[in-house]
Amino acid sequence: MTDSIEIMPPVVGCSRQIEPILRALPEWFGIEESLVEYVEMAKSLPTMLAMDGDQPVGFLMIKRHFPESAEVYCIGLLPSHHRRGIGRRLQDACEAHLRKDGVRHLQVKTIDPAKQCEAYLLTVEFYRSMGFEPLEVFPELWDPSNPCLLLLKTL
Repeated sequence: MTDSIEIMPPVVGCSRQIEPILRALPEWFGIEESLVEYVEMAKSLPTMLAMDGDQPVGFLMIKRHFPESAEVYCIGLLPSHHRRGIGRRLQDACEAHLRKDGVRHLQVKTIDPAKQCEAYLLTVEFYRSMGFEPLEVFPELWDPSNPCLLLLKTL
């Protein structure tokens, strides 16, 4: 039940809370080096947590690039909590927070659908449903086997 889920305002220092969530999502975060980087970044990037009581079940990390632009740096939700509207609530809360702070442009990077990875096809579908539009593909930003799709949303 999503009624018991509380979305917390962004705070830094959430590495301990996000690591178990990332490790529960090998389809998305199966590259250990990348997973460790996300955990490290959670020490300094503002992170919103989705809490079920005292248990973190999801998160969204925010990276500011300029006063008027930001990025959904990383988002994850325990598999047991997928398809319950919690990711949408995290994203909505993030956007409301950023709008209040003057952000007008929000970006997210993910794997290009041309790679035909089912998990990332769902990711792109989620972002498209949230109003993001594809802007550009960077074939080698991460590495040639993981082409990067940049999506953008005006807040």
